[in-house]
Amino acid sequence: MARHLIDITCTAASCGRSHLLSARCHGLLFRLPMAILPRDERPKLRRHNEDVHLTVLDGLPADHEDAVRVWHAANVARLLPPSLDRVARIWEKLAEPEACLVIGHVDANMDVVAMALVEPGREQHGGGAVIRGYGHVSMVFVHPDMWGRGVGRQLLQGLHKRASERGWSRTTLWTRSSNARAQRLYERQGYRGSGQETTLGSGDPILQLERQAS
Repeated sequence: MARHLIDITCTAASCGRSHLLSARCHGLLFRLPMAILPRDERPKLRRHNEDVHLTVLDGLPADHEDAVRVWHAANVARLLPPSLDRVARIWEKLAEPEACLVIGHVDANMDVVAMALVEPGREQHGGGAVIRGYGHVSMVFVHPDMWGRGVGRQLLQGLHKRASERGWSRTTLWTRSSNARAQRLYERQGYRGSGQETTLGSGDPILQLERQAS
């Protein structure tokens, strides 16, 4: 599968909790789901009506573990626990020197609650040469505790600012066709359908959205 189709950006509205198995990945400790609790045993996600102020920062190598933690929590909450191979691929993408990682926190403790990654856009859905002026958003993830509080919007705004600073006036991303929540978020930030669609290895249809900076 082409690089740009590997990491599908997403948000979600349901929450679950898993028993966790520790595993070593790239020399770092990471916790992987063994089993999802029955629905009636899952903790209730705290609901908030008010938005929070997100501070968006450039992600450093020291932030990679926190970024992976947010990515993992969001996937488990959507009942999409990642495989070991996928975890390894995320670490690789974060370490790519040309990629631009941003993280977000909402309190003085500097706990990371959101992460996003934009990479140089390439031909052939990521398998070809770099396209000048084009960035591909491969990850946008918010910790489940912060869903519905305006974090995704602020995270994308910070990401787009940095993409523009790199000369990437056009950005694209892929998202599941069934993820209406994510699509609403992206559309409010100026994304529109590019007309390109495909399917994941699981058979889930995905569609590409694109944004042109004003």
